[in-house]
Amino acid sequence: MGGLVGQWTFESGAEVRDLTGHFGDLTLQNGASVVNGSLNLDAGQAALSGAYAGPALGSKTMVAWLRLDNLDVQTGSPLSIEQVDVHGFDAIVYGERQSHRWMASSDFFNRTQDFNPGFQESTTGELVQVAITYEDLGGGLVRIRGYRDGIQIGDSTSGNMHTWNHGVIAKFGPRHAAFGSLDAHIDEARIYNRVLTASDLAALSVVTPTATNNLVGHWNFDDGTARDSSGYDNHGVPTGGAIVDGVLGRGLDLRGGGNFITISNSASLQTHQFTVAYWTKLTVPQNPVIVT
Repeated sequence: MGGLVGQWTFESGAEVRDLTGHFGDLTLQNGASVVNGSLNLDAGQAALSGAYAGPALGSKTMVAWLRLDNLDVQTGSPLSIEQVDVHGFDAIVYGERQSHRWMASSDFFNRTQDFNPGFQESTTGELVQVAITYEDLGGGLVRIRGYRDGIQIGDSTSGNMHTWNHGVIAKFGPRHAAFGSLDAHIDEARIYNRVLTASDLAALSVVTPTATNNLVGHWNFDDGTARDSSGYDNHGVPTGGAIVDGVLGRGLDLRGGGNFITISNSASLQTHQFTVAYWTKLTVPQNPVIVT
């Protein structure tokens, strides 16, 4: 799915790493920890990324999979982006203005209206997906939609549309600065620089430890590069016009013989036993060599 500009799976080998490479590594604060593929946050704990260096974030989607451990620790965020020098931010926030309910929090509530009908959490330990989309309507207006497990729980239009550029950071725990606490396990978080639909969100799935065991190379090409998201930094270098729009997201166009991806050798790829899997659409019957 195209437009992915931030992804934290917290899995072994990438515990504090954004797999897209656009955000710097996380710094864990006040006892926050990564255990068994989840970011564990108790009240007052936080994880802060290094500065963002990806494409501008105007229209965007923020999504997190988490398990609430305490329903009564409120005003915190499983995913926030903040421009630190001015404390401007957009965040998925739990229980700030409405007890036990989700909202799109922002600096001085500039882009905030309470979700209607919203959703009131009543159970701890349940894995839920929470997402907020921001659609730039032009003229300073932004349409904001909230979702829980792919079901829309809010839709509103606000002023003060803001585009985030290089230097913003991602936060987990506080909604901005040191304000807000969350008591939860976050299994995964992502940021897309486009608006995902309800069906898009419903089709997403969290990366699980079983899916990443022994994975040393994973290239989806959705951000227009051959960046490896396995955590082993086996990034590729495209030659020709190899990366194009595909059937789902982006993909490789290997027609013509001059389009290919080169990946440098590394210790993680030096193995005598391996499995290669790929998804392809053949344009003519042939016996292609896709990976060598």
